[in-house]
Amino acid sequence: MAEYIFLPDAGTKIKEIEPSGSHTAAQSKEKGKTDTPILNPAAAARMEEILRDFGFQVSELELEVEKECVRVSGKVKDQETKEKVILTLGNIQGIAKVEERLSVAKPAEESLFHTVEKADSLEAVAEKVLKDSGKSREILDANAPMLKSGKEIYPGMVLRIPKSPTGL
Repeated sequence: MAEYIFLPDAGTKIKEIEPSGSHTAAQSKEKGKTDTPILNPAAAARMEEILRDFGFQVSELELEVEKECVRVSGKVKDQETKEKVILTLGNIQGIAKVEERLSVAKPAEESLFHTVEKADSLEAVAEKVLKDSGKSREILDANAPMLKSGKEIYPGMVLRIPKSPTGL
């Protein structure tokens, strides 16, 4: 299992998760049980819907949301889909960690993940990471359909940076 860390205060807000990672569903601990996991099936269902809306096909998909962590397993066609699923889930407010067990039909080299900093633009990220601000379109394309324009990035967002044929 691989773990990916995200900033829980950044990301897309969904009503099933508060920005602090707490659940909107009723939370109760049984008397005498201190380590009872508090699962959020409503958040898992909403996340599954988001993945479907983006067109990500994950067979045998299983999602479990517990506090600030989402666990995902299933089968995807390629490395790109795997990375986009991870980023879609991790870039939700209230999520600090994605634990993934996704199997990939066509494995490939992993892309880089980059956390957007204050005052970053896609051009600035392309310059920092790819050493060429003109490659901002490649970053935008690598994060579609989650990202539709460079104006949608925000501090704390994690972006997928494709490895270029020139060695990055």
